[in-house]
Amino acid sequence: MKFSKKINYFYKIGFYFLSLDILFGIFFVLNCFDKDMNIKSLDLIFNLYGIILIIFMLIGFFTFYLFKKMLVKRDLSVKLKKVESINFEYMSFFYTYIMPLIFINFGDKRNYLITFILLFFIGVIYIRTNLYYSNPILAIYGFKIYRVEYESKNKVQKKILISKDDLHVDDHIVYQLLSDDIIYGGKNR
Repeated sequence: MKFSKKINYFYKIGFYFLSLDILFGIFFVLNCFDKDMNIKSLDLIFNLYGIILIIFMLIGFFTFYLFKKMLVKRDLSVKLKKVESINFEYMSFFYTYIMPLIFINFGDKRNYLITFILLFFIGVIYIRTNLYYSNPILAIYGFKIYRVEYESKNKVQKKILISKDDLHVDDHIVYQLLSDDIIYGGKNR
């Protein structure tokens, strides 16, 4: 089953928010605590910035909840002809996008705007290039990324596969198409 473009786009945006949940959590802590780790007043915690961070985190977790529920067992499966682990993609996203943003000084109000502009453009790139599979939160929950090949309808398919299973050549999997080149699947038990 192929996703509609609307659902596909929803997942890409949701996965982007999910990938930044660690960063949003850190920003929320910076917003909630002062330098001596004393809790700021509720007015400061639940200001517009704090509410936006909470909404962004919830979008990410809601997407993850839907993602986990999506894989439906099917009678049809494919046999993997080639399997290559590409789990290093998780760390490249983390070090490239999240780590540099953690060290932004929020003492200057302009930095809030600069951060949101940066996150917007990073998001556009992330969504347009289908890099949503390199989501570090998925690694925390035990998901793995593979570059796989299998035969379907007498044609060799090359895809990026997100799975909780340890996969090897000749394993049979069921899968759900997330986009043209990315699938979510697991062993056909």
